[in-house]
Amino acid sequence: MIDDQKGILRTLYVTEKTQMLQNLVEKESNKSIKSFSSHKYVFLVHPRSKKYEIKKMIESCYFCGESSVLKINTIVMPRKKKRGRRRSAAGETALVKKAVVTLKPGKDIVFA
Repeated sequence: MIDDQKGILRTLYVTEKTQMLQNLVEKESNKSIKSFSSHKYVFLVHPRSKKYEIKKMIESCYFCGESSVLKINTIVMPRKKKRGRRRSAAGETALVKKAVVTLKPGKDIVFA
C-alpha cells in the first residue's frame, strides 16, 4: 500500500490506440464493435499501486465517491536498455505501469 495516495494516478495516457479505446462506444459501422457498451480510459499509475487503490482514487477524483468503475486491468511495461553518449554510460528507462479502467455502461469521464 502506498502512503501517499495522491501519487497513485500520474496522468491520463493519450496515444492513438487509447483514443480508439475511448471512442469505441460511438462506432456504429462494425457489428462487433457495436456490442462494446462501456468506455475505457488508460492512466499511467505508480508502479507499486494495487488495483483497489487505483479504483478508489479514480472514483474519488472523477466520480465523487460513487461506484462507477467496472473493471481495472494493469500492465507493467518492461524496462528498455539505453546507452548514453559515452559507451560506458548504460542505463534503463523508468518503470511504467498502465491501468486500463473500464467504466460502467452510461458512465463517462469529462475532462475540463
